[in-house]
Amino acid sequence: MVSAAASRMLTAASTTAASLAHRRPLTCRATASAATASRLVPHPADLIHWVRREGGFVHPNLRIADGDPYGLGVVATNEIPLGSELIALPSHLLLRFDRAPESDGGCDGPHSTLVELARRVPGDDIKNLHYAPLIHQVVADMQIKQDTHVLLNYGSLSNDFFLLDYGFVIPSNPHDHVELKYDEALLDAASLAAGVSSSSFLSPSDWQQDILSRLNLRGDEALLKVTLGGPGLVDGRLLAALRVLLSSNKETVQRHDLDTLGSVSEEAPLGTSTEVAALRTVIALCVVALESFPTKIMQDESILKTATSYSTELAVRFRMQKKLTIIDVMRKLTRKSNNDIRLFDVLMQ
Repeated sequence: MVSAAASRMLTAASTTAASLAHRRPLTCRATASAATASRLVPHPADLIHWVRREGGFVHPNLRIADGDPYGLGVVATNEIPLGSELIALPSHLLLRFDRAPESDGGCDGPHSTLVELARRVPGDDIKNLHYAPLIHQVVADMQIKQDTHVLLNYGSLSNDFFLLDYGFVIPSNPHDHVELKYDEALLDAASLAAGVSSSSFLSPSDWQQDILSRLNLRGDEALLKVTLGGPGLVDGRLLAALRVLLSSNKETVQRHDLDTLGSVSEEAPLGTSTEVAALRTVIALCVVALESFPTKIMQDESILKTATSYSTELAVRFRMQKKLTIIDVMRKLTRKSNNDIRLFDVLMQ
């Protein structure tokens, strides 16, 4: 268990509101509730003692303790300075692939490509690799206060990866997103619901079709998966397509590159009225996505109160976080849309 953890993680930090987005306690076994869930081993061996006995290092101010909601975890008994080595695993554990000798070019081993990649990727970037063969220690990336749980940085991943690879989901994960299929009929229905319908959704003009093809949303090789949520808030290809389809001014559209057309931070590149229409269409699309779930958030909360298994609780929490991600997108886009409307009113005076 220790080797699996250390090979994936780089940094540890004390719990803060900001860190909850992409960190999780360094746990021996993640459980639904320390108070109610039974352990795999009723009286587990002293893990810290084992690491030290085998020649590894565990910071003297760390101890294993119970802590809701994740069960056994690592807690700081006293303050730990920034940059301190927290855990270093025994050197004889198989955490590193042997590299071929430099004289042989270092490329003959079965894992040589992975080793070379890990050696060249600097700093925190390596934490997004599924395998980090050169990593065998955990270091504090911030000062850890006394009696706080130590958390590991799992990287900038969505809850889909966390659920499938690690068996948990992270509340309010800023990197979580919802996947949708780019469907012209669905967008047309969403625009109708938003009160900004356009015939271009079902019958785009030639120049609009050309841009959709450049966005890889049209044609035999089109990639139709788009996302809502995450750092970009709205998939750039989706936003660019909506802006283009809701605009009738070919010359204005062609003055902008695809990056500008797909950036949510750009201030109405095709005009305020087109921007408001595009944002309202995305909001309506969010409503459609929410309605596709079989339950409401309040129903999910009720299920969690009576969940009898960890797998059920995990599935419901995953579903809830997807809904909350959509709601967060709606809230932020509504705020931006209202700001654009106020700007439009000022310009029209």
